[in-house]
Amino acid sequence: MTEDIDVNDKKVTDIIPGEGDPLRLREVCLNNDFYTLCWSSLRKDIWEDKENIYMDDNIEDPTDEDKYVWRKKTLGGVKLSLTDGNLRLIYIYMFFFIVVVLFVLFGIIHQVFTNEIQASCKWDIRLLRMLLVSLVQMKLQNEFREGLVKLKYSVNNPNKFISVGLAKSIAIFQMVCTMLSWLTLILFICSEVEPLDMIQDFTGICVFTELDDWIGGHICSTTPEINEGEEDNYDLSNLNDRLSLSMKMSLLQMDTNIIEDLNDNGQFLRKFANFFYTHKAGIYFLPLLCIPIEWGYLKFHPYAK
Repeated sequence: MTEDIDVNDKKVTDIIPGEGDPLRLREVCLNNDFYTLCWSSLRKDIWEDKENIYMDDNIEDPTDEDKYVWRKKTLGGVKLSLTDGNLRLIYIYMFFFIVVVLFVLFGIIHQVFTNEIQASCKWDIRLLRMLLVSLVQMKLQNEFREGLVKLKYSVNNPNKFISVGLAKSIAIFQMVCTMLSWLTLILFICSEVEPLDMIQDFTGICVFTELDDWIGGHICSTTPEINEGEEDNYDLSNLNDRLSLSMKMSLLQMDTNIIEDLNDNGQFLRKFANFFYTHKAGIYFLPLLCIPIEWGYLKFHPYAK
């Protein structure tokens, strides 16, 4: 009997033999940023005891379990999982994080459209604008892709999540905030003509887009650990309720990768993902939008010159 192996959007046995393209089946290595940690915490399967095996090729007896590395969410022998209190905190944390991000982005956009700006420039400044936009875009492109992968996984695997609505929302917010960050950058850069001011604006936007990575890095920097054989020295009662959400999230940093399967083009998200990957080269022409934005500023902006 053939065992069905879940590979994200479908089962391997659902693929017609000989028609599946192995180049469209890939493991996505998600960054351990704040979005990923919150999203992964909602997965039911990530808290279960899974036999994630990293086997040494030199092992002669693969049945010897002592030669495997077992990733289990335990502390002092106590199995950990997400509690209702942790779930409420994820709602609260994501709400405040999104509010802060949107407040900063819309504050920058408001400043661009209500203050005097310098839009008209020479071609060397235009080229510098496009170069700076391209540099940030390379980072934001991967951020957008991760949000798309998470959304697709959430839509196609609703039973794997404690709250599939929140999981979808986190993925959508990541994509929306990424696009807004790019839009804010290009609008802000096109309002400057001095190279030093443009580089300062570029640096500020770059720092801001790393906020989710900084929070994720801070969470993953400290992982709870009790040495084997020392469990009796500690009070392990109600440990799952007492352990903070950030400590639980830090245990997920090695288990956040997921499998993405693009062999079936039948669903909208798969079609969009295929279009995004197939026409990725077109994204590199987006910095050319600096030219029509400059024209738009000079024609419609009340304080542009």
